[in-house]
Amino acid sequence: MTAKKAFWGIGIFSFFVNLLMLTGPLYMLQVYDRVLASRSVETLLVISLIMAWLYICMGFLDFCRSRVLVRVANKFEKALGQRTFRIWLKQGLMGRGAARHQPLNDLSTMRQFLSGNAPGTFFDLPWVPVYIGAIFILHWQLGVLAIFGSIVILISALYNEWGTRKPMMESMKLRRAEQALAQQAHRNADTIESMGMGDHMRRRWEDLNARGSAEGQISSDRSGGSTAFSKAFRMFIQSAILGLGGYLAVKQIITPGAMIAGSIILGRALAPIQMVIGQWRGFNASRDAYGRLNAFYELVPEDGESTQLPAPKGHLSVEHMAAGPPGAQSAVLAGLNF
Repeated sequence: MTAKKAFWGIGIFSFFVNLLMLTGPLYMLQVYDRVLASRSVETLLVISLIMAWLYICMGFLDFCRSRVLVRVANKFEKALGQRTFRIWLKQGLMGRGAARHQPLNDLSTMRQFLSGNAPGTFFDLPWVPVYIGAIFILHWQLGVLAIFGSIVILISALYNEWGTRKPMMESMKLRRAEQALAQQAHRNADTIESMGMGDHMRRRWEDLNARGSAEGQISSDRSGGSTAFSKAFRMFIQSAILGLGGYLAVKQIITPGAMIAGSIILGRALAPIQMVIGQWRGFNASRDAYGRLNAFYELVPEDGESTQLPAPKGHLSVEHMAAGPPGAQSAVLAGLNF
């Protein structure tokens, strides 16, 4: 199965999973407006059985979607793993500068992101307008309040992206520099100590560590504030729509069942946006890893087709051979004949 077909399958699973998410509100609507009004135990039993069956189907489809995502992630890593390792090994010929790149870690980061809950969340996002439309069917005032709540949480998500991206990238950059300095100092410990440079290297490492921690703290504070606000506001707006629904029910404009159903549907509509905010750090890390992998593949291209040489006959003659270390601009040895 190609990745494109797999993602089409994930999209189909997501369609039915999100459609079945309406089971709870519809069940609540029927219980309040049909069962309580008719006092029919038989009706309650039938719709309860239907509800249970639909939830079983939803759980099975969600499980299938998760399994497909895990297999897509593993196939992705397997498809690129061999090439990445081969290029990584070849890059070792370029000297210690190659240690700055971490393509194998980047590949693992992308696999973890693809096999987690984040891709499914992004498939759920297009259903937010559908759920809000369902709330409009109950009553237009409930729909307007749902739109207001969605816009506020969406703004919070955008702030989470814009406010945390720059300090997060700067923190990661400083962390990589810190690790590179520590590795370099460890490799050359005898020279550093003999020249009395230990304290100087320590101060450089502490400076990088402090700056990286400060940038990471800014990113974490902004992300935590955005997440806390969106979580509290989501709970507030769900209670607010319940209060508005109660007012409309008292005025006999809507039924009590519609009041409860509107609150449940709104919670489902806001859940993907809330989850995207929570998954945003992983999404940024995966996106950065994807960019670094592309740059890595361009920096060290794959080997072309090798020339087939004839079988050796036991005689070797070398004339005017030149040789030099990898990356050298001129030959160290030249004119070798043997």
